Amino acid sequence: LGVYWLARRVDREPRGERLSPSLSALASNRGVLGEMGRVALPALGERMVMNVALLTYFAILSKGYGGAAIAAYAIGVRLLAFSWIPGLGFGVAAATLVGQALGAGDVARARQSGWRSVRLALLVMAFLGVLVAFLRGSLARGFTADTAILEDLVPFLLTLAIAQPFMGVHFTLSGALRGAGDTMTPFMGAALGNWLIRVPLAYLFATHGASVVWVWSVLVGDHIARSIWSVLAFRAGRWGRGVDLQQISATRGELAR
Repeated sequence: LGVYWLARRVDREPRGERLSPSLSALASNRGVLGEMGRVALPALGERMVMNVALLTYFAILSKGYGGAAIAAYAIGVRLLAFSWIPGLGFGVAAATLVGQALGAGDVARARQSGWRSVRLALLVMAFLGVLVAFLRGSLARGFTADTAILEDLVPFLLTLAIAQPFMGVHFTLSGALRGAGDTMTPFMGAALGNWLIRVPLAYLFATHGASVVWVWSVLVGDHIARSIWSVLAFRAGRWGRGVDLQQISATRGELAR
């Protein structure tokens, strides 16, 4: 039903002109296919990089610290999932606003929309982080009475609270970059944070017998690295160069035939 509704919505332009996308036209237009691949493949790679890194991180936790650490991770992530929603929402908003501005040929407005979105996300996520930090003990005890799990869960919640503002930054700016058609930068940021910081440092701490708190702390490093990477990439502005409105119009015309 959702797919049908969406198809009906995009079947008409605002002026009421019907669009009839043709698969044959799409297949014959190598430029469109190439553009689709350029945008889609890095996004696919980003998800793969993150999922494999998460499985590896789980394996490190399980082998080095046992079931209590895994349980603490699972509870903590689910407990704080609600606090990540604003960051994800600002990412979607930034993607929409930046894409609309670039579609109108206004790169300055696109840049302004991105920075405004990230400032709002930073404020909201920082507030939620402070709230979680102060309430971490009560939140943890509300989900489990197991002493072993609580010993790992309480510091994990503090770690997530510290990471919240940085998550808001890279969630939002990654969305802004995707709205500009740049999916490679978020992919590289995910690879940097997960495979140069999170997984190697977690493995190093676990194999040297460090406290699980150190393994939690690498999550903060991951999100700090990704937020710095996304800020530098968005500030550089390469995503806004070469916006070809004539090419966009021509592409739409090809697909509408």
